[in-house]
Amino acid sequence: MTHERMAGYRAVIAETGAEDFILLGRPTRAFGRDAALKLARDPRKLDAVLCFNDLVALGMMAGFAEAGVAVGRDIALIGFDDIEECALAFPKLSSVHCDIGAFGCHAAATMLAWLETGERPPEKAFSPVTLTVRDTSGRH
Repeated sequence: MTHERMAGYRAVIAETGAEDFILLGRPTRAFGRDAALKLARDPRKLDAVLCFNDLVALGMMAGFAEAGVAVGRDIALIGFDDIEECALAFPKLSSVHCDIGAFGCHAAATMLAWLETGERPPEKAFSPVTLTVRDTSGRH
């Protein structure tokens, strides 16, 4: 999944001609906080951040707050997975929503069909995602 998320990001960046900028680290709140503190001091003054997951984004919210950067006004911030905490955070975190329940049902049905018919399923399956827009991406 990491490869697919990165490939999607890189494809859009290439399509728009924007500068590719990636910070690598663990998918944790602590990494997000540290990354936000680093970005707050970066002379490029990025205007938006797309995080690998919501935990990183929630950590970034804390780091940006600590650095005096107003998320949703000074910088847009979007997480990935749309966990429950996104709607409970302040400000509310925009996130890419993945329907994990539907993914699980599809995976179970695929496995059962494989067992019943012996027909091997495709090695990869992709599920659609949607953007849940909340306060951190500038919605007021």
